[in-house]
Amino acid sequence: MLTTKEILTDLIECVKATAEEEQEKIDEQKEFSILLRYRRNYRKAKAILNAEELPQKPLKLWSIRDLFELSPVDYIVNKWISERSLCEVVGAQGSGKSFLMLDMSLTIASGKKNFFGYATQEGDVFYVAAEGGHSIHYRIRAWCEENNKNQMI
Repeated sequence: MLTTKEILTDLIECVKATAEEEQEKIDEQKEFSILLRYRRNYRKAKAILNAEELPQKPLKLWSIRDLFELSPVDYIVNKWISERSLCEVVGAQGSGKSFLMLDMSLTIASGKKNFFGYATQEGDVFYVAAEGGHSIHYRIRAWCEENNKNQMI
């Protein structure tokens, strides 16, 4: 069984390699947010590794048998987003990420039963408008009007 320190050391190496790969992409695409995300994770892992006291809670290691015994996944958007999960969308600038995720979020929040043919469950949504937040209300209003959900406005 790996110790916490060994796991964190492996994590740091993995993050370093990923950061180097992303740096090449950034040089080509001029997208700095990806590199910053990996650098923050690298710094956090390194701080834990260098701390005098490592986290007391051991990491849960799963055997193949354990994985097959897990209960089936319940999806909020079938085959896309599972319950109790965190979703991040990454893509090139102008590729429609914000429109896609706002559409999906409003579909879930409004109780619509499908998203481009994928079954959905109604639920709460926490949407972070990191870019263009000052004008997101225009997009929400347009979505509500297009989907006959004016009662949400």
